Amino acid sequence: ISILSPPHLRILYDETNLIGVSQAMFEHNTCYIPTQALFHNQNTYIIDHEWGIRPFVFPFFLYLIHLTKGYALSNVYLLNISAGLLTLFSFYLLLQRFFSKPLAVLGMGLLSAYPIFVFWTTSGGFEIVNLGFATFAFYQFHCLLTSKEPLQTTRLIFTLILLAQIRYEAVLFLCTIGPFIVWQCIKHAHSRPHTIAIVAPILLLPVAWQRTLHSGDQAFMVQEGASMFGINHFLTNIQHAYAFFSGTESAYGTIPILFYISILGTLIGIIHLIRNHKQVPHTTLIFIFAATIACLLQASAILGYILGNLTRPFSIRLGIIFLPFLIPPTLYLCHLITNKKNIFIAPFTLATTVIIFWGWSVASKNTPIQNLRLYQINQAYTDFFQEQDPQKQALIISPYSRCFVPDQRSAITFNYANQNWQEIMGHLQNGTVNKIYIC
Repeated sequence: ISILSPPHLRILYDETNLIGVSQAMFEHNTCYIPTQALFHNQNTYIIDHEWGIRPFVFPFFLYLIHLTKGYALSNVYLLNISAGLLTLFSFYLLLQRFFSKPLAVLGMGLLSAYPIFVFWTTSGGFEIVNLGFATFAFYQFHCLLTSKEPLQTTRLIFTLILLAQIRYEAVLFLCTIGPFIVWQCIKHAHSRPHTIAIVAPILLLPVAWQRTLHSGDQAFMVQEGASMFGINHFLTNIQHAYAFFSGTESAYGTIPILFYISILGTLIGIIHLIRNHKQVPHTTLIFIFAATIACLLQASAILGYILGNLTRPFSIRLGIIFLPFLIPPTLYLCHLITNKKNIFIAPFTLATTVIIFWGWSVASKNTPIQNLRLYQINQAYTDFFQEQDPQKQALIISPYSRCFVPDQRSAITFNYANQNWQEIMGHLQNGTVNKIYIC
């Protein structure tokens, strides 16, 4: 995957802010975002910082990698590639509880074929970690429905607590599955979680604290007078969502044929479910209901958001969470066509292989965010400074200072430079920095 889509930061400032929080955790035992800093002799001097709006679980996972490997911006790619593998493996485990193992492998392959999945697996964002935990949570949810073991209940609770603090709307998974956990524990007393689960609500305090600090529209890039969520946003964005999932442009990173096959499989599945609901296991009915509610809530939150247009380059990533919902209906059609036997699976294996190679070829073109101005600027600056300042001894004066700090490059803004020019000249004279770049 990293060969097809070389690791690189995609969406600035989102990704640099997340990495910056992990940097502050590692170097200063706090959780703010360093926006201006000086680096000298393995020491960090934070000049300015701000408190972020993004949940802390993703930076915390990245912080754990820093603890084991030492701080490096590139650790974020290790985290996301690992999360991508976790996502695929969890998805396989989930699918094989409903389909044969060969079909589950095909489903895993189809997920990996999505260019958007490949593209963001090698990014610095938290979308793939969010997807991995959501997939793993649903796998554990079905395990709970079938096993009713206390340990399984406990695992699911803590997985949901972590998931709720990866992306903003991920808390809806907790709101969806949580009531089923309560219902399960009431109906089956022996499935109640271990005593340690009593601390689970306390683990939600960090995200509650963040929402207290940042609850206004301006914190989420909403202009004054505009609504953050609304039915008008939803009605507009759902049209863009159709264009996104149907793949009207290859830059969206989706697979058109899978979208239409998924619609057909969903319709046939609904018909069969209505006709044969008495023969369907009770646990399967509950799982399908919960998954449907979760999908609808995610769609309502994302498409109802003012920035929920999935065809915009910086919003394409929001559609990643829906990918696992598209594949099971496709596998259900394969399941029907093969007459529940694996002897006719060869054509589907061939088709999946073709789709994978097609998807990976699209992913290699790196098209979704090539036209984003900040991406182009960051790409140019990264290449320039890697060549001109490989030892990271220069001072960068730039309005994009926060983009350089996570890479441990000394960076300040023009405003700070104008107000403290004598101090800056002192840093140059005493060797704290050896050059000054203005960009």
